[in-house]
Amino acid sequence: MLSSKDSACKHERKPCHVTFARLMIMACLATLFYTAPVLSAEKDESVLTAAPNMGALVADGVAASQVLQSVKAPAPTSPGYIALVFNRLSGQKPAFSSWVMASDDYRNAVAFDRDLVMREKTAELEKSYQLIMSETQLIIRHPVRLLPYSRVKRGFFVENFRPDTFYAINFLDRNYAIVPQDLMNYQWLGVEDPAQMDAMQKYVGKGESDLLMFMYITATSADAKEPFTHADKKYWLMSGKIARIQIFDTRGEYLLWDNVSREETEKVQQE
Repeated sequence: MLSSKDSACKHERKPCHVTFARLMIMACLATLFYTAPVLSAEKDESVLTAAPNMGALVADGVAASQVLQSVKAPAPTSPGYIALVFNRLSGQKPAFSSWVMASDDYRNAVAFDRDLVMREKTAELEKSYQLIMSETQLIIRHPVRLLPYSRVKRGFFVENFRPDTFYAINFLDRNYAIVPQDLMNYQWLGVEDPAQMDAMQKYVGKGESDLLMFMYITATSADAKEPFTHADKKYWLMSGKIARIQIFDTRGEYLLWDNVSREETEKVQQE
């Protein structure tokens, strides 16, 4: 596996926002409104860190059984794997040798071993590239703020969601924008259970980011024709649908809310 801790793989931490003119048809993305730093993983073990299999999670009843329990949050998908998915979906073939040369594995290898590292890691990337399917899931971590619980409507409102939100990732000095098409469907978090309400309510108003949200996004299309510019940076656009949302405490150690989309549930049930 290639290490994504090297300096060539930079990543920031918050969502960005952009208008939705190009989201559904991936044609042309227009006026940009709000600028913010970029969101990605804090710790990436490998360039090829992918999302866990959603079917197994749904079939095992994870969404229902582990809420309000100590559960380790999933690792966000690494910037390198996101770049790999973008290239696969857009029909582009990366120069894998340049990816390997930027990795710690290659740079830290003694001169005698570098040819071997190049062959092995290039073959590994090529294999992973070929294995990417038309719909691949990515995990994005999003710190969120909640408004106080509504006892009338029975749920929480996510304060920092906007219709023009996208998640920006940087890998090897190239910026990628991940756009969840149905993000605003998850701005309202329904909570009926009093114990679950109490557990989430105690984090409300504690800081800039009350809780950690993990989005499982099924990447469906990528546009390599022309990047769009936001805050003087060029971004390559990848669109997808949210398959699952999980909300953890600020340490990512306690699962507070979990929802698998109806579409994803039906897909698993049909398999």
